Amino acid sequence: MQPSIQKRTDLFIRRVHLAMSSSPTIQAYPSLADFLADVRPKIEGLPFEWLANFPLGTAIERVGNEQPSDHYASTYVGDDIQLLYVHTTGRLIIGSPKPIHELNQLDEQMVLLADWIVHQNGEIISQYTQVMGRAELSDKLVELLTLRLTGLTPTVRLTMSAAVVDRETFVLSPKASNNDIIRALTLEDDIEAAGHLYQEFERDTMLSQGVISPLPKAMEFMRREIARGTFWGYFVGSEQKLAALAKWRRPTKSVAAIAYVVTGQDFRRKGYAGMVTSALVEHCLKNESTGKSGKEFITLFYNLAAFTGKIYRKLGFIDGYRQHLWDLREQCKVE
Repeated sequence: MQPSIQKRTDLFIRRVHLAMSSSPTIQAYPSLADFLADVRPKIEGLPFEWLANFPLGTAIERVGNEQPSDHYASTYVGDDIQLLYVHTTGRLIIGSPKPIHELNQLDEQMVLLADWIVHQNGEIISQYTQVMGRAELSDKLVELLTLRLTGLTPTVRLTMSAAVVDRETFVLSPKASNNDIIRALTLEDDIEAAGHLYQEFERDTMLSQGVISPLPKAMEFMRREIARGTFWGYFVGSEQKLAALAKWRRPTKSVAAIAYVVTGQDFRRKGYAGMVTSALVEHCLKNESTGKSGKEFITLFYNLAAFTGKIYRKLGFIDGYRQHLWDLREQCKVE
């Protein structure tokens, strides 16, 4: 016999009261595998998961490439997971599987997390080049960290928008014309040209603070990522010159993310970036190789100061939340 509506309501109220009355706790993980084992089952299938899994997607990409300085943590209120924290080389990332208004005792959680970060790796906090995550979380974390580390008031380096598209909103761009081809890159392609495009991406996004990867390092990165089959390119003419790039990754079963969208200087203003992005979105939404029956959502982040937002909106992407990218390397001086 099913419990009465009143009994179910009372049970729900007691659970809420327990969650609200519990002090926040932090769960640290010794490795990426432990972090994923605990977090991933709890966030798969949640509403608006495309808003929540940016830090998880970044962590998953580091499988097999962990560094001793990497850290992973989550916060709980009672048995309810609240915040996700990922530290990888050059990135401090905060996220949540929940909408902000559903987080309990958020201020207390943020204080707890900031104290833990400083305790764990305050000696290398000045190496962080980015503090990433939706503004409501990352801004507060930056404020708390700078209070704990003698330094200057940090400033926003970039303001990004998280955009999303699904099967209903997606608008397919025109296909490649003439002898042009859009396809996945292979190790038989011109890796040097791909490395140059990666350097262009660094210049365009300003994420490197003007420090561009040397070509050998850029080529090494591209060779490793191309081997995974996730980089696509727009190839021009009979000589098949690589003109534009885009990459997909799969944070969750139902979500894919687009990144590293860039066009070479000699090929700009011709729509190549939009066409390769469109082909990649179509691939992820429809191709079963990206997941059973394809993905439900495709996400990307773009610089609000760049014109690329117009390209993505033409493809049906809808702007979601905004995030600020902070730089603590110069602002926070560790004593």
